[in-house]
Amino acid sequence: MKELTENKMVIVMKSALTIWVGKETAERAQEALVAQNGHRFIRIAELEETINSAEIEGIYTPERYDELQRIKGGEYKCIWGKWHKRKEICECMKKSIIRTKEKEKERVRNEENRVRTPDEKKSALNIMRKIEEMSILKNKNSIFRMKYLKGFGTKSIRRSSIVKWQENGQKADVNDLSIEEDVL
Repeated sequence: MKELTENKMVIVMKSALTIWVGKETAERAQEALVAQNGHRFIRIAELEETINSAEIEGIYTPERYDELQRIKGGEYKCIWGKWHKRKEICECMKKSIIRTKEKEKERVRNEENRVRTPDEKKSALNIMRKIEEMSILKNKNSIFRMKYLKGFGTKSIRRSSIVKWQENGQKADVNDLSIEEDVL
């Protein structure tokens, strides 16, 4: 349709009659409508017809005419730019949210599956260790606490973790725990 209507415009009459004319003819008709101060007849040389200017509803591009026809037919265009039939509920937003969530899941999956650098691995292990240490300092009966007991465990809590814990107003129960000094 685009090729057929590329250089065309539509003159719509009040009687719902449509007249397809070239762009130049439509522009001359528009100028005549704007310049006139009363009703008069306009000659459309392209069609060899004369029409009453009072009967012209409007002169439109094919795209705008298509939109007007859809609106007359009861359709509406949502904010997402999609046309919907009368009484049809727009679910474009839901679909957009679903697509966005799927893209985010894909991004997270790709992020999880990518190869980590040694620094990233070290940083992740450090964060996990801090979380583990905080749970040990908080809970005297922690399952993880056994790893950190003096003479029994294989790990020790860093002094900086204890200091941070106590700075936040928490009481650290460090009895029987193996504590290591931080190496700077």
